[in-house]
Amino acid sequence: MTAIDSINIYSLELKIEKLKELSRRLDTEINSKLVEIDNNYKTYILTKEDTYKNKNEELKKELNTLRIKQGRLEMLINKKIIKLKVLKTDESLKDDEIALVNDIEGLDGKYNIYNINLEKKVGYIAYSPTYFDTDIGSIGYEVYEPYRGHNYAYRSLKMLSGYLSKNGVEKVSVVADIDNIKSIKVMEKFKEDAKETINESEKYKSLKKYTYSIK
Repeated sequence: MTAIDSINIYSLELKIEKLKELSRRLDTEINSKLVEIDNNYKTYILTKEDTYKNKNEELKKELNTLRIKQGRLEMLINKKIIKLKVLKTDESLKDDEIALVNDIEGLDGKYNIYNINLEKKVGYIAYSPTYFDTDIGSIGYEVYEPYRGHNYAYRSLKMLSGYLSKNGVEKVSVVADIDNIKSIKVMEKFKEDAKETINESEKYKSLKKYTYSIK
């Protein structure tokens, strides 16, 4: 990580904290407005005076405005968090367009594929340390329909394989449904020496598996 990256990370962290503080203030305003609406409604039930009914309509509009602001703020916070995670991502897991970001709590081997410029998730790639009952790890991936045709799956597979190799993994399998021609083509393009394995198990006969060395 460069000194510039460290500065950018620090700057982003400060921005995120400021935005979160704004979000907390909006939460307080929203809760206060809800209490006011509730109290006003109770008064209207007791008095049946239209003044309180009309006031409640105004309060509900104000509440809706606050919720819209909060929704937009949450979207902005999420975008900043994604940007921060991309900056912190290992250099071998990103290029000039996409980054593999491990941001799913409890799923250490799953990486969301983010388009850095769009700041959007375009798919995912996942590594599991064992494949069914063997000691060979497996990789699965998917690129969402609107983002296909940019070699994202191929590039992600290449990056993740390189990263795993650096961390001591020697061999993995890539699994796809027999009918998933596009995924199979990605695998065949990626690794010429990949060995197709026939699944003898009835349970997995609809899958096509390639095993390859990444050392």
